[in-house]
Amino acid sequence: EKKPKTEKVDKWDYHRLNGNVAIWSRDKDEITTEEYQKFYRVVSKDSSDAADWIHFKAEGEVEFRSIIFIPQESGNLYDEYNT
Repeated sequence: EKKPKTEKVDKWDYHRLNGNVAIWSRDKDEITTEEYQKFYRVVSKDSSDAADWIHFKAEGEVEFRSIIFIPQESGNLYDEYNT
């Protein structure tokens, strides 16, 4: 009696682990004030909220999106960043 032919097949299955989209790449109308403030506190290592921010997209020969935060106080942002 003949044995059936078998074939070994490698199958790759990918799963997205992080479904979050970078805050600066999202449309500014879909981001809440709370999300901006949380992002600011993480990036700046500041315990207080940002005074204000500007979220914009520049288009031309080079295209980019950016968020500029204005802190409540100027302080020593550059001298003590990594401490």
